[in-house]
Amino acid sequence: MTRVITRDIAFCLIAESLFGALNFTQLISQIGIYTPLTIALILLRAVVNAFLFVGGWTLANRRPQGPALARYALLASGVLTVFDVGLNLAPTMVYPWWRWQVTGGYLIYAVICIWALKNTEYRSIDPSDSQ
Repeated sequence: MTRVITRDIAFCLIAESLFGALNFTQLISQIGIYTPLTIALILLRAVVNAFLFVGGWTLANRRPQGPALARYALLASGVLTVFDVGLNLAPTMVYPWWRWQVTGGYLIYAVICIWALKNTEYRSIDPSDSQ
């Protein structure tokens, strides 16, 4: 069961990072119209999205560092979501009247994933090794 949950989390992290990359490509074309704080948050979100992808990819490939990378990426993404969506400091596609509900939902998702990955540890990187 742990293996299925880990695979699902890996899929979610990879999908989230790819959708974030699509959003970044839209925002980068208009980067000149934003304030320096907003530009910093946009660039930080791009770095966190890359971190989410690496965490999801290492989870999917059952690498020993996968659970730790995914937990830290989710933590960073949750904190950043408070600033860019919740406080509306960066452009998002979330309606302003839904921003705190979306932020709360994302934080719940991140906490559940971090909790699920807390005791996940891979002892082997050999994919043929079944646990």
